[in-house]
Amino acid sequence: MRKLVLFVLILASAASVLQPALAYVLTGAKWPSPATSMYVSLGAPWDDAFITAMNRWNQSTPFQFAFAPQSWDPCSNPNNPPRHNGVKFSDTLCGDSFGNSTLAVTETWTMGGSTIVQAGILFNTKYTWDVYDGPWGTGTYAGKSDFRRVAVHELGHVMGLDHEDSVPAIMATAVSTGSVIVAPQPDDIAGINAMYGSGTPVPGSPTANTYHVFPQFADGRAGDGSYYRTTLMVSNPSSTAASNCTFQLYGLTVNGQGTYTFTFAGSGWTILPINSDQTLQSGYATLQCSAPVEAQLLYSFYSAAGTKVSEATVFSSPPAGMLQVLGDNRGGSQIAIAIANDSNAATPYTITAFDNAGNQVGSVTRTLS
Repeated sequence: MRKLVLFVLILASAASVLQPALAYVLTGAKWPSPATSMYVSLGAPWDDAFITAMNRWNQSTPFQFAFAPQSWDPCSNPNNPPRHNGVKFSDTLCGDSFGNSTLAVTETWTMGGSTIVQAGILFNTKYTWDVYDGPWGTGTYAGKSDFRRVAVHELGHVMGLDHEDSVPAIMATAVSTGSVIVAPQPDDIAGINAMYGSGTPVPGSPTANTYHVFPQFADGRAGDGSYYRTTLMVSNPSSTAASNCTFQLYGLTVNGQGTYTFTFAGSGWTILPINSDQTLQSGYATLQCSAPVEAQLLYSFYSAAGTKVSEATVFSSPPAGMLQVLGDNRGGSQIAIAIANDSNAATPYTITAFDNAGNQVGSVTRTLS
């Protein structure tokens, strides 16, 4: 059963009183792990402002928001997956009235009243929006609402924070003319730490993310009989958090299917071979997961006789100091790793191999000039 909780940021006159003790208020619901993706495609300057709002939480708390550049209806029913967190401007609250003085609303859906499974943010088109960090609604910005700081506030609700009016907080119920609070305050940060801990969300995995984009995906036979196969390989770097994932194809289907869903536990992994005898199709793909994962695609090219001609593994994640590569020994395939040193200093690189039980089976170190 869906539980709907509405949170609003209203425009009214309010004063904050500084108290020595932290006084954050929690809704009682939180995400199963400290990460989620927001689906945003509002155009300029709103997308960049929303990314900045997410980063203001990412840089000060263990919770990590990821940006998915795709439009998604924040009023969508989470009982009809995939579940995504949408953001949009609207003149109604999913068909209902916003009410007086309501700038924006965050809707959250929970399971059992305690686990958030989806959230959506709606910004009221009744108001004139702009992006600025100055005092609220004064001078050049008189009569204008700052989209970015309202987004910061609403993202607090997405994570599970409620309104707090007894200390300076971005989560204050109201924003008053002249207010200069534009980012999470110590009380807001303490609230997130209380829910999700103060450590990093996924230890030892700089390339893990909840949202991955693969700009190329190919499957099927060419006119000369040669064919392409693409395999998705995913691993969970967290030993505790399970991950629910949706792999979505765009511009093509494989055997008529364009969406694949799967779940795996902490430290788990999955290999999803996708193949057919259809005419060659190509497009791109995305992977959306409820917790950060490592992900890569294995591209394989075969001759018409079925001989493997070439193979390449492509990561969706950016370069980092550590990468995890998943191997696949079906058909006698091998792994080739190419490393480029883009620094001016000689740098050692270590490649360590593990079997599927997690036992180290080999290691080699090379120094590149």
